[in-house]
Amino acid sequence: MTPPLAVELRDVHKRFASGAAALDGVSLAVPEGRTLVLLGTSGSGKTTALKTVNRLVTVDAGQVVVLGQDVSRWDPAKFTCVFAIQA
Repeated sequence: MTPPLAVELRDVHKRFASGAAALDGVSLAVPEGRTLVLLGTSGSGKTTALKTVNRLVTVDAGQVVVLGQDVSRWDPAKFTCVFAIQA
């Protein structure tokens, strides 16, 4: 049996005020109990993708789902999500 998804990004897009695309149709699924590692060059959107999970960055299009719930519907004041970024 496949474990339920803990985190899912569905066709996520994010552009910054400069017009630069940080995320352009990113989709990924992380099952519960799994560890996610994002590898890429500087400026490839790794940190931006992670920041969409805890709403430090709001997506322009697409959907971010945590434990089956769209994070855009969560009250940021009551939302707790912790992750570590290592260089």
